[in-house]
Amino acid sequence: AQLLSGDCGEQWNKLVNLWWMFEVNADFDGPAKGMGTKERPSEVKGWIQRKRVGGPQPRLTDVFGFSVTWWLWWVAINPQWRTRSANGRRLERAGEGDWSALRSQTGPNGLLNALICLRWWKDAERIPCGDWDEAVEDMLWVLQRL
Repeated sequence: AQLLSGDCGEQWNKLVNLWWMFEVNADFDGPAKGMGTKERPSEVKGWIQRKRVGGPQPRLTDVFGFSVTWWLWWVAINPQWRTRSANGRRLERAGEGDWSALRSQTGPNGLLNALICLRWWKDAERIPCGDWDEAVEDMLWVLQRL
């Protein structure tokens, strides 16, 4: 419900729906150990400890810092063959390679964590800067290939 509350735009809705189908196809089952924690935003750990339910979402006091951390994590969990831009983000959306590392990231320890972070980021961002839109586009591009 939190993912679709409010209006985050058409691309966000596409992303959430595509993620949902990704999970349905995997029967919402995933590995016990999830995505890497290197560079992962610290707020995710608290959310996981709360069993991903209840209580308010994390209060992001440094939205820019959170966005930088999200991108660092996203880069770290993506396949190495994806071309990085000069600022370290994976803006190159071309080519094909092995997606198995991300394809296996279903269930509560998987891509849901990256997705919920995007929602927290959007909710905390007072002045849109386009960086969130870029993150949504990149995650959407990735899910379209899984």
